[in-house]
Amino acid sequence: GTEVFGYVPYATYPKLSKLMSPNYAHTFYVDGNPVSADVCESNGSGAAYCDGTNDKWLTMLVGGLNAGGQGIYALDITDPVAGFDTSKVLWEFTNLDDPDLGYTFSMPIVRKLDNKRWAVIFGNGFNSVDATGNPNNNKAYLYILYVDPHLSSTQKWVLGTNYFKIPLPSPGSPNNTSNGLASVASVDSDHDGMVDFVYGGDRNGNMWKVDLSSSTPSAWGLSFSGTPLFSAKDGAGNLQQITTPPKVANHPDGGYMVTFGTGSWIDLTDPNPQSGSTFNTDTLYGIWDQNTGVASSPATGRSKLQRQATLGTSSVDNTGATCTSGAANCITFKIQSSCEPNYTTTPMATPGNVNSLCPTSVPNVTPAVALAS
Repeated sequence: GTEVFGYVPYATYPKLSKLMSPNYAHTFYVDGNPVSADVCESNGSGAAYCDGTNDKWLTMLVGGLNAGGQGIYALDITDPVAGFDTSKVLWEFTNLDDPDLGYTFSMPIVRKLDNKRWAVIFGNGFNSVDATGNPNNNKAYLYILYVDPHLSSTQKWVLGTNYFKIPLPSPGSPNNTSNGLASVASVDSDHDGMVDFVYGGDRNGNMWKVDLSSSTPSAWGLSFSGTPLFSAKDGAGNLQQITTPPKVANHPDGGYMVTFGTGSWIDLTDPNPQSGSTFNTDTLYGIWDQNTGVASSPATGRSKLQRQATLGTSSVDNTGATCTSGAANCITFKIQSSCEPNYTTTPMATPGNVNSLCPTSVPNVTPAVALAS
């Protein structure tokens, strides 16, 4: 293909000279995946939001830098073939604008809010630096930036005006001294085209639900009275980091099923065992958020979850015949259990779930108790 345009985010400028060094070693620059979205940027009739009269729509490209830096950029790519100049650079938001912004590993999402303004929403990422310059800032935040912040030489980013951030506390003793919020997922619960809830996990193992259903920004905040939907811990009680976005789907009994995995491949120590020669266990979770507005999440720990297990393996070759694992053209598949959670308040009758794909060796099966999630 042919290059149409190029752009170097300001947050990478301090490192650009390294590219010319004869002793150059690999350095991260623009390492995050961008996303594109059609947004209504402004209204030509003087309204505070787009109302269908003289609205200005554009296609926006938004991205972070991952390990390359602490910044988010936004570009107008409505028609880059027709020309791309400085007017197409909409804005940047860096740790110089807000020191709680970390390395932007959080992939942004672009959504319409209930106040009818369009916004870029993302977690604050990892290894942020607080006001004292401490690189171990143990804070996680959700950021919400208007796509039309009206920046100029005199108008800057102003907290509570053209951007907002929601602090996420760290209940319990963290296992990571530098907390941060990873990528997030959103839900439009009433199907009106505007986001109502955002889910995201942090490095202390907390999966959060943020309520954005109000048209008043000051009313945005955490669900469950400021506590997590779920706090992930392994069987030994070690907190499990969440560094990837959750997936959210409608639950057949109402509410949402929030699925996510734990683990980290960010710190230099991640390749090393946490205990002797043993790595701590990471887990795939599926948490049912019943979305009933309760004051606290009923998913209070692993004992409330239906466990699954690897029951065995099966090795077949490219013809479908049984083979020996490790042989040429032989693929080994793991056989997972299929234990159905009980989403009611009435315990299942014995033997409950028990069948060939859900043996009694899997916890929470006989008798299957009423599970909160």
